[in-house]
Amino acid sequence: MPTTYGSLDKNAPELQVTEWLDTFYVARRIADVDAPVSYLYCFESMCPGCHVHGFPTMKAVKDHYERTGQADKVEFMAIQTVFEDFERNTAEAGVTSIAHHGLDDIAVGHDVGEPQSP
Repeated sequence: MPTTYGSLDKNAPELQVTEWLDTFYVARRIADVDAPVSYLYCFESMCPGCHVHGFPTMKAVKDHYERTGQADKVEFMAIQTVFEDFERNTAEAGVTSIAHHGLDDIAVGHDVGEPQSP
């Protein structure tokens, strides 16, 4: 298995995700990623910018790698990082957002955050 590096050539820390939401199994730990590149997208379901720019960009990059026969070169993951609007940024809303953008074959995490802290 290749060594995974974060910034400054140090091993990347493992993700701390409250819950994985997808039913399609792909790597959920950085240590399990076999691809040379990890594309990690953090989002909130109620974020307009995520829907207008973030999701479409991730989809375009994913489609490019699939079209060019290089899908095995990138591991795509998305994590809903909730820091506000906890009542609407639910795990179900995260799954719906991913599916709406045609990304329902990637690992999707939900990190609840802490409603009591800013």
